[in-house]
Amino acid sequence: MSTIPEVTTNVITIVEGDTIPITATVLNLDKTAADLTGFTATLYIMETKGSDTNLITSTGSITDNVITFNIAYGDNTLDYGKYFFKLVITSSTERFTIAQDDFIIDE
Repeated sequence: MSTIPEVTTNVITIVEGDTIPITATVLNLDKTAADLTGFTATLYIMETKGSDTNLITSTGSITDNVITFNIAYGDNTLDYGKYFFKLVITSSTERFTIAQDDFIIDE
C-alpha cells in the first residue's frame, strides 16, 4: 500500500428485517484509489467503542478498492439500539483501521 488510508467516520444504520450491502471505498491520503491486493477486510460490531467483545464479525468481499459487507438484521441477535463498528483491513504484514463509528439498528 503506497500510503496509509485515512480513518473515516460514517454512521451505519440498518432497519430491523432489512438486508443491505454496506460498502466502503478505500482511498489513500492523496485521494487516489488504495491498492488492496493481498488484503482482507473485516467489519467488527461491538457494544461500545473500546469493547473487547465483538458481537458480530463479518468478512467483506474486495473488488479493486471497494469493500462490500452484507449484514442482515436476522443474521444477528442484536436488539434495537446503538452499537459501535470498526472496519479493519489486514495483510500478512500490515493492519489498518480504516473506518469506525456508530452502528445503529432502528425499528
